[in-house]
Amino acid sequence: MAEDKKRNLKIQKISVVDQVCDHIKQGIIEGKWMEGEKLPSEGNFAEMYGVNRLSVRMALQKLNTLGLIETRVGDGSYVKKFSMLPYMHEIGSLYAGQDREEDIKRFRSLIEADSLRLAVLNASQTEIEELKKRLDHYYALTQNYVEDPNNLEKLDQLVNSDLEFHNQIIKMSHNKVYEDIYGMVGMAIKDHIKNLLSSRIHSRIQDGLPTRTPNDTHIKMYEIILKRDSSKADEIVYELLNSLPDIDYKNN
Repeated sequence: MAEDKKRNLKIQKISVVDQVCDHIKQGIIEGKWMEGEKLPSEGNFAEMYGVNRLSVRMALQKLNTLGLIETRVGDGSYVKKFSMLPYMHEIGSLYAGQDREEDIKRFRSLIEADSLRLAVLNASQTEIEELKKRLDHYYALTQNYVEDPNNLEKLDQLVNSDLEFHNQIIKMSHNKVYEDIYGMVGMAIKDHIKNLLSSRIHSRIQDGLPTRTPNDTHIKMYEIILKRDSSKADEIVYELLNSLPDIDYKNN
């Protein structure tokens, strides 16, 4: 048996193109070439690595495909700001659908509560001001939808606005992994938000209740970041995702 295993062991040869690609990629990761910086020419790379220019060109094409660099005709190759979002969006639709509703709710509960806590610690004043703009936009579109609750276009506008508000909080956490993963399942989160908002607003209209109260969860999220107090983060996110009645935590 041991002899069979030895016979099956194979030495994998790494192509010159892959080696050049890996070296350039590692240089970008380590900051040898920064975002927006022009890379050496094909000729310089060929001399640097002791390979032909065709191998360098193929390596650069591979890095282009990966989204790490962009090649400008007649100018050269530049380091790009890398993001996983374009790739994640391609598979994000797999997480959408009614059968994933509970999974998405639990995911949002974990990610958004922790992002809210991190935003309290890490958000800049400029980011907080941007969050306020998105909050105001969300409330304006809420009123717009309430006036015509059967208008699907207005509902979509409201859902997009709500998603932008929550996305801003994720960004304010300054956790790139959270931001990428949240973006990956963005379509499923959008569906979840749409179901929540539609059912919640229609229910309030039918019961003759105001669609916005002073204790709305969105304003609470904004205020705890503004006041740098994350003590109610879990409660507020739970309230948001479970369609609970507004609760005045200040008096509890």
